[in-house]
Amino acid sequence: MSPQALARLDSGNRALSLLLVLALGFRGVLTALACCAICVVAVHLWTLGPAALWAGGWRMLALAALAALLLVSTGTAVIRLAGELRADHARRGKVRARVTAPAADLDRIVGPYGLSGRVSVAQAEEPFAFTYGLWIPRVAVSSGLVRMAPAAELAAILAHESAHARSRDPLDPGDPRVARA
Repeated sequence: MSPQALARLDSGNRALSLLLVLALGFRGVLTALACCAICVVAVHLWTLGPAALWAGGWRMLALAALAALLLVSTGTAVIRLAGELRADHARRGKVRARVTAPAADLDRIVGPYGLSGRVSVAQAEEPFAFTYGLWIPRVAVSSGLVRMAPAAELAAILAHESAHARSRDPLDPGDPRVARA
């Protein structure tokens, strides 16, 4: 990869990191406000009972609605994260079951991309390649792809997958390619 391409990739990663920090910061502020709202609603319910919601007027009802909405959205986020972790674990198990050996012969191709020791060849005739692993991203390629693809095309595919590994964005569990691997 050329230095200009690496510089663009690095600037893209910095922009994505900034976007994530801003989004998580905004979510943090909303969570802090939700905690305050939950505490206010809980204190009113504890001291005055359920009638406090109606007696407090629209502000208390709005606080209760905000607290409920944020509790539901946080619960939904936790459930989705658990689903992603389960799907990632299942994906790793499927790949490991079909891997014959680490791809030592591909290390010369993946070396410049930082994937040495993290590429596995799965026994399958259909050509596929994907990135998996949330904490330590790895790349799986099929033996059919290794046999069929010319060296330059295989290098391009592995460069593409290394970008996914660097960005830590494994496949979505709904991706149909995951079921085949």
